[in-house]
Amino acid sequence: MQIKKVTTYQEALNFIHGRTKFKKSPQLDRMRLLTEKLGHPEQKFRSIHVTGTNGKGSTVAFLRELFLNQGLHVGTFTSPFMIKFNDRITFDGQMISDQELVELVRQIQPIVAQLAAKEGGPTEFEIITAIMFLYFAAKEPDIAIIEVGIGGKFDSTNVIDPLVSVITTVAHDHAKLLGKTLAEIADHKAGIIKPHRPVVVGELPATALTVIKRKAQQTDSSLYQLGKDFTIATFPSQKWGEIINYQGFDEKLTNLQLSLLGSFQPANAALSLSAFLLVAKQLHLKWQIKEIKAALAQTKWPGRFELVNQEPLIVLDGAHNLAAFIQLRQTLQTYFKEKKFM
Repeated sequence: MQIKKVTTYQEALNFIHGRTKFKKSPQLDRMRLLTEKLGHPEQKFRSIHVTGTNGKGSTVAFLRELFLNQGLHVGTFTSPFMIKFNDRITFDGQMISDQELVELVRQIQPIVAQLAAKEGGPTEFEIITAIMFLYFAAKEPDIAIIEVGIGGKFDSTNVIDPLVSVITTVAHDHAKLLGKTLAEIADHKAGIIKPHRPVVVGELPATALTVIKRKAQQTDSSLYQLGKDFTIATFPSQKWGEIINYQGFDEKLTNLQLSLLGSFQPANAALSLSAFLLVAKQLHLKWQIKEIKAALAQTKWPGRFELVNQEPLIVLDGAHNLAAFIQLRQTLQTYFKEKKFM
């Protein structure tokens, strides 16, 4: 297969978006072959893997700030992009540059051409994931926080061996790909649990939790649950956001101001803190509470109950499924009882 070498940013995007988006039989064989041909860049940096129906992006954002404020170099991979394609791949909070993206696409093109004979070669998201792996292998972050695209078990990011896996929530979404029952969806989410690696989970429906517990037992992975192994208490704040107290992993962290407002954000912050503490222990990181407080107070995540105007009050929220909409309604009813909604 002949592929024209890209020379411009737009050509790089055209190449990426010109690939097939999905295959009829999702699997990791293509991704494993692609990473093998590229020299296994996914094995050259430490990572945290984050999945869940909702809350992934906010959790990644909290984690990024937690590690950055401790002086570490941090990579993040998120989906979809918010403003520009490049913002899905960041290093120390800065998106990959246009020229870096062009160079990585040029690096991957010959491999894609070579593999094109096998069921048409890698998909669009597999190529994006491979570009991210190559970028982080070159930048050498102390930790990369990688968000699953869809599901987990067959997601192209699932070739990594993370220090910690995080499952935020399990609810109905992407039924055609993940199944119609919570048990089926949970099975896909549980696919990111790796042998002997801890997994942190939110407050999940009983059916979903049963599936995830089973997978953790099968892989001999320590399972830490919100509400059982670590807890939070929430308090009103004079600022945008709210205040939480966190307890878990022999730590009591109090008076933590969150800059993100939403009935779901305390849980996301608690999951992030738990994953942070687990990784900090593995890295022998001597963290400081002052920096933890600063991180939580400055975390931003576009499109999740994002304040864009005070008078009149305007917020943006990308609630894209029933569970997210219910959380949005709960936030409005809790914090803005006196407001008239438009």
